[in-house]
Amino acid sequence: MNGAIVFGQKGDIYSFDPATGETTVVVGGPTNDVAPGFSPDGTRIVFLRTDDASSYISAPDGSGLARWADASRLAAWSWSPDGSRIAAIPDGGSAHDLTIWDGGAGPLTTVDVDAPANAPPQWIDDDTLLLIEEVKDSVALHYWTVNVDGTSLTPVSAVHPCCETSVDPATQRAAYSDFEPGTEGSSVHLLDLTTGLDSILPQTALDYVHPEQKYNSVPWNYFSPRFSPDGKWIVAIGGPTNRPILVATDGTGGAITLGPPPQNNDPQTITFAPDSTRVLITRSDGVYLFSIPDGAGGLIDWPMKWEAANDENPPSWQRVPG
Repeated sequence: MNGAIVFGQKGDIYSFDPATGETTVVVGGPTNDVAPGFSPDGTRIVFLRTDDASSYISAPDGSGLARWADASRLAAWSWSPDGSRIAAIPDGGSAHDLTIWDGGAGPLTTVDVDAPANAPPQWIDDDTLLLIEEVKDSVALHYWTVNVDGTSLTPVSAVHPCCETSVDPATQRAAYSDFEPGTEGSSVHLLDLTTGLDSILPQTALDYVHPEQKYNSVPWNYFSPRFSPDGKWIVAIGGPTNRPILVATDGTGGAITLGPPPQNNDPQTITFAPDSTRVLITRSDGVYLFSIPDGAGGLIDWPMKWEAANDENPPSWQRVPG
């Protein structure tokens, strides 16, 4: 599955191999290190060291460790698909202060983009970004595409986009939820960022009746869709109980619920295995693992107690060498 589940515990960063049950220290020691993010190619890791409020970068084995930047400069960031670049927006800033790190140990550069984007940039390909502005606690979103050098800024039209957005670089599509205040139900849209074609994922359409839907006259809500790495699957938060829902992006098959309803609508961290065969869901009542495409699985034994109150360290599936 060419990846591992990465998590934090008491200031150290660990990886857990679900195939062998082996837990390995990735970054340890007396410092308090959190929020790990491996590059897609598995060659580097960025994390936050709270002792000096700085972001650090190193090889996966901890070698070549170096302070990279003040953490506030990289408040909302993401790796490019090939792992050669990072795009970031500073804490409280916007795309006017878009920061690009271009491979190796090169310096951070700032690109002034005339857009009020304030969410983590999403990569459409290795040279193009989707910028996102979150408005009114993410109830409304605005989109732009832009080259990493700040040229060709273009607004993107969408139908009442809401909440979180996911981009699949392989097909250059964005997945988002529509939501219009005062209406019932919301669907997941697939938006082609090259052609502008916008379509509703059939399994989330307002007239689709989920197998577990008790009241067919009440449309379900589907929020926060996330693409699998191969772009063939999406997990969204759905229904009246905020359960994760697995659907195929080609519109075939039904919608499969994953696990029991969360307690008290707790936040859920959802990540996929790099080979798209499993999905990991972390929330306050435990860590869940499900297989794709059948959705089989459930709560798994976790090697160390994860403190749900520390939202910077939830277990997430990331690409790790080996």
